[in-house]
Amino acid sequence: MSSRSSPRRRGVAVALLTALGACASTPPPTDAVAAADLALQQAETAQAATYAAGDLLRAREQLDNAKAEMRSKNYADARRLAEQSAADAQLAIAKSRAAIAQVAAKAAQDSASALQQQTAPGGAKPPAATTPVRP
Repeated sequence: MSSRSSPRRRGVAVALLTALGACASTPPPTDAVAAADLALQQAETAQAATYAAGDLLRAREQLDNAKAEMRSKNYADARRLAEQSAADAQLAIAKSRAAIAQVAAKAAQDSASALQQQTAPGGAKPPAATTPVRP
């Protein structure tokens, strides 16, 4: 056996070291996980559980999965999941705010209609009394 390594062994060694270096160079995505946590808290404050429950649930599941990937040191997957979680939480916030605005607009419209009826000439009229029909 020669004292020199074969080119094939050197190639395998370089590939392994490169792969290990790539894994070691990916830092834990604590910033992305923290941002997703914050986005989820904001979504809950924005009543997303009521108005965008599916998006909020998906965001929670993705954040839980991101934290599991962090524990397993799969930092690239953890970052991707945390970023998806934050995006879904932001979507839930937007949907929730839109739904709340629609509810407020409907209430304002109903209030304006009632006021219009009350201020119309003759004012609001009480409902007509009905007399039962006898056979």
